[in-house]
Amino acid sequence: PARRVSQAPTASLYRVDPSNHFLTAADTSAPLDSLGDEVRLRIASGRGVGSLNTTFDFASGESGSGVPLLDGYWERLDDASYVVGEGVARLNPRLYLIWKTAGYCTPYHQDVHVPPHFTLYNQTSGASAFHFLPLLLGEYATLVGRRDGPSRLKELLQRLDREGVGEVATLGPKQMLLILPGGAHGVYVPRPALQLPPPARPLPPFRLSVIRAAELFVAPVCDLYERLLLSAADWATPLGLSEREAEAEAATMARVAEAAAERTFSARKA
Repeated sequence: PARRVSQAPTASLYRVDPSNHFLTAADTSAPLDSLGDEVRLRIASGRGVGSLNTTFDFASGESGSGVPLLDGYWERLDDASYVVGEGVARLNPRLYLIWKTAGYCTPYHQDVHVPPHFTLYNQTSGASAFHFLPLLLGEYATLVGRRDGPSRLKELLQRLDREGVGEVATLGPKQMLLILPGGAHGVYVPRPALQLPPPARPLPPFRLSVIRAAELFVAPVCDLYERLLLSAADWATPLGLSEREAEAEAATMARVAEAAAERTFSARKA
């Protein structure tokens, strides 16, 4: 009889393309026994790598994750959510330990992998630069970065910056950041060697950026969608927009189309 060969355990890992940090390698795993060597090599070479899926589910019945950073975070947030009450927010029992090397970039996105929620990021080492944009602009920036490359993305971001669109927040150790359900955000782990001119303060050297993250579901919104989906004749049918939402969506799309037409005209003129 055939003998089943057990596979070596692996870790989830994302490796950025050196020529375009908005692109990642197709292979998103690394053998555990060689993980340390690859991370050390990446730190030495400056080529970004990170793990976004190092998680532990505290609803599994086990006594803890064995990682003090996560266990302590869970205890404090569990106490806080109990005080707030489940009618306001419900703590997702899955916590994330997000670690990255300098130079790693997460393109603009909206967190939609779980129901409507807000996220609490706590930086424990290193630094992370968050750039917040309106949802459609964030998605468009990711498209430009992946399709047209860094130079075109730079042009777009500089234009948005001149027009006062977006906001930047840089986290250091012991600092926290609240991510709201709407909008998009991108994350970049700055390189300490690439110092910005004053008034920016110099970054202390670090080897890894480490964040512990928790998600809290917005209870009234989750309850509303659960009722709507359960009462629908076909629960798999996407929910339609309200009249107000449809008008806002049409206005936004008109502005995007106008900007795209202006960009095409400028390119042809050049």
